[in-house]
Amino acid sequence: MQFCPKCGYEYKTNIEVCPDCGRKLIAKLKQKKRKKIRNLDISEEEALSQLKLKLLYVTRSKIYAGFLKETLESNKIPCLIKSEAGYSLRVGALIRLPISDIKLYVREEDFEKSCEIKEQVVDSL
Repeated sequence: MQFCPKCGYEYKTNIEVCPDCGRKLIAKLKQKKRKKIRNLDISEEEALSQLKLKLLYVTRSKIYAGFLKETLESNKIPCLIKSEAGYSLRVGALIRLPISDIKLYVREEDFEKSCEIKEQVVDSL
């Protein structure tokens, strides 16, 4: 089999040039190092969809989110915490206090097990 060094697609051995990008095909692809999300030149939404992450939990408590994250990671389930800032009016119309929704994401393949762990952890808090 032949591979395109740019696209990474696999082709039959009788094809010599990638029909998508025009690059000459090679016999073996070099493994690329994985890049961190923050170094990718894509939006956060695209990164979440490409990694196939599912939203597991939303809270405003950093303590709850941190405790759940530690519990998941101790069970060998990687997760991502994302904080979204917003504002809410408090104590009159002139005072605005920041409030952040904290969202915890896990991989699709870990979602079911993560839900079980979340129910145990959140119910015990």
